Amino acid sequence: MTTATAERLLADHIKVPKPQQPSQQTVYITGLTYENREFTFAREMAVEVAWDGEGWIYEAEQYGINGFARDQQEANFVFRETFDACWEHIAYAEDHELSESARDLKTELRSLVSNTRQIE
Repeated sequence: MTTATAERLLADHIKVPKPQQPSQQTVYITGLTYENREFTFAREMAVEVAWDGEGWIYEAEQYGINGFARDQQEANFVFRETFDACWEHIAYAEDHELSESARDLKTELRSLVSNTRQIE
């Protein structure tokens, strides 16, 4: 396994060459963009980027957020989409509406994300 550092996880910015056999690489990101929302992180988030022989997996294990697809660009998109959905539906939900694990995720997400902004 190798380690890489990236400033932002944008549509096509983190590309790992498709290996001949299963492999994994850790990238550390300081933010990401999904559609018209940009997230800036207070600290780096580790994202495992792996090829399992059948498809690409992007996973932030600490947050339980992942994306899987046969195409790397699509897996990246699904990861960012899932992150955005967690933010949208958990980060500002009322605690009494959330399970204990969702409340834990809410705390983690709110400490990770230092800023969001709409982009055009």
